[in-house]
Parts: sequence; C-alpha cells; structure tokens
Amino acid sequence: MQVFRAMMKYYVTGHVHVSLAVAALAVVTFKFFKQEVPLPFVGFVFCGTLVAYGLINRIGAMNWAVEATKGFVFRALKALFLPLSGALFCYGLLPTEIQLTALVFGVLCLFYIVPLRTTPLRNYAGIKLFVVAFVWTGVTAVMPLMYVNNTRGAMFVGMVVTRFLWVIVLTLPFDIRDLDRDLPHLRTWPQAYGVKQTKIMGTLLMLLVVLISWFAGLYSGSETGPFYSTMIVTLLGLWGASPKRSWWYAAFWVEAIPIFWLGLVWLLAD
Repeated sequence: MQVFRAMMKYYVTGHVHVSLAVAALAVVTFKFFKQEVPLPFVGFVFCGTLVAYGLINRIGAMNWAVEATKGFVFRALKALFLPLSGALFCYGLLPTEIQLTALVFGVLCLFYIVPLRTTPLRNYAGIKLFVVAFVWTGVTAVMPLMYVNNTRGAMFVGMVVTRFLWVIVLTLPFDIRDLDRDLPHLRTWPQAYGVKQTKIMGTLLMLLVVLISWFAGLYSGSETGPFYSTMIVTLLGLWGASPKRSWWYAAFWVEAIPIFWLGLVWLLAD
C-alpha cells in the first residue's frame, strides 16, 4: 500500500496527471471532428505541460533579483531534461503553422512563470485564472481546430469560447482549495467574492457554456452524452470543493475530469 501511495503521489505531484488531462482534452477535440489524432501533437502537449508545470513547481516564489542571476531557470530546465527533449522532438514534427501558434502560447507560459520585469503574470491580481484558461484553450481547442482546418464560423467561435469558460470553472476548485494559502494580493475569486459566490458564478458560467454549445450546434448525436455528463461532473466538482477538503480532491479527482470526458467519448461516441 505504501508503494502504491508513493507512486500515486509522484503521479500527481510530478504533474503526470495534469499533463494527461491536457492531452486528453486535446484528443477530445480531434474526436469531436472524427479526425485521426496526430501523435506528435499529443506528445508535444503532454511533454510541454510537464515542462510548464514542472517549472512552476520548481520556481515558486523565488527571489528573482538574486536567483535568476544564479542560473536558476537553467538548472530547473536541466532537471526537466527528458520532458523538454520530448517536447522539442515532437515540436519539430508539427506543421509550421502549428509550430508558430505553439510558440505564441509557449511565450505566454514563459511570462506566466518568469517575470516580465519584476513579477510573473501569475502574481498579478486577478489574472492567473484567465491566463491558465487562455493557454489551455489554445492548446486543447485552437491548435486542434487549426489541424482540422476549422478556424472560421460559429463552430470555431463556439468551441473556443465554451472551452475557455469551461476551463475557468474547472480551475475554481483549485482556487477554493488554496483560499487560505494564496497571497491576499492575488485576488482570486474565492478571495474576492467568497466561496459560495464563486460557486454561483461558476454555475452561471456553466449555464452559459451549455447555452452557447446549444445555439452553435456544437454537440449532437453521440457527442451529446459525453458532453452533458462532463458538464454535470464539473458542476459536482465545483460544488464539492472546499478549503477544508483533502488536497487530493482537486489535484486528482477534479483534474481527472478531462480524462473522464475522453473516456466517455471513447465509450459512447461513434
């Protein structure tokens, strides 16, 4: 049992779980269009997420004025040699337009971790949630849509907007969990509005996701079941969140929702 717990702890704290979740969400988009899943892209997403979250974990709240001059970032990248090598290898196999788009989101990730001047983007009040949602949306919706040559019209706009809003809601349980640990100046939703109000706002966003999806005609036939089931599970995850809940609740169960979505797509979709 201790070995299993140690493996699970590494699986989650080593960011393998969140990397699988992001990759699974990208695959959901390809499956939606009934397209063959490009393995180099999925490999890039998985390895790139490992690198990004690994850097965030290692850098933390470091003193940039001192540590940056000591080559801290270089040492952090050295520690992430394997996933970084995998990400670069897969990146080289991507189409040029996907590479350029990935570069844009990669630079945004970099400034989320490394300061533009004195502070990284994630330390600006109220901005962390939206940067995370924007990057997740770019990687799991915008770039897959570019792959399938669907970057115009209501379907593209609907997919991107709903994915952005849904990722915001998916992130809220983490902000609720960290309510007592986040620095006050971050102004996360639970800090600014309280836990209950955050859950109500998240529920309204979920309603908006469903309405936009319905009006844009995004999900029909075999995609309907997986989509609505995932939306319900997301709401349950949001309303079950609490600063007093186990760390594993958000880190494992909520983070697993994109994987759950992909599992339903494989089981129920044509």
